[in-house]
Amino acid sequence: VSLGDYAGLFQLVGASYVRVRGFHVTNTGPLPTNTGIQVDPGSHIVIEGNHTSYTASSGILVWSASDVLIDGNEVEHPMTTGAQSRNECISVGRSTRFEVRNNHVHDNGDNGIGIVGLDGSVGPNSISGNTLTDNGRFGIEIKNPNGNTSVTGNIVSRTVPIGAEVRDLAGIAVFRRGVLGTNVDIPT
Repeated sequence: VSLGDYAGLFQLVGASYVRVRGFHVTNTGPLPTNTGIQVDPGSHIVIEGNHTSYTASSGILVWSASDVLIDGNEVEHPMTTGAQSRNECISVGRSTRFEVRNNHVHDNGDNGIGIVGLDGSVGPNSISGNTLTDNGRFGIEIKNPNGNTSVTGNIVSRTVPIGAEVRDLAGIAVFRRGVLGTNVDIPT
């Protein structure tokens, strides 16, 4: 299956009250923006007990969603298109009332779990009980949180050499910064 730009192999668009369970999604592509499981937008979504591997971009991506549970998934070896695809194993963006828990996230050249543009003012967000091993720069990265977000009981480890990485490294990193254009990685 050949996917279009910014598409997931398993994709929900505007869906509500859906449970995605028990799938093995692998070898997405050919574009660097192709994900394994993708929700954009959606509400009341449960993504549980899935396995994603060798995806061009994120294994699981949730964007512009609310009331989402990502639980008990194994997500490994994303970003198979190299430097063109720089995303996390699990990516959550511009979402509210989400929970990422009990996932096994490993073997990624970039962050294990990446969260950006949260809005905790309308309900809690939680990242708990995840095991992250041998991911890139950060195990868990949270950019521009807006209150009411908890990070508890996660295990972050790295057993591979750091190599030529010259940027900051951390198990868990939280940043508050302005956004230049649409790139949240460039502070204003």
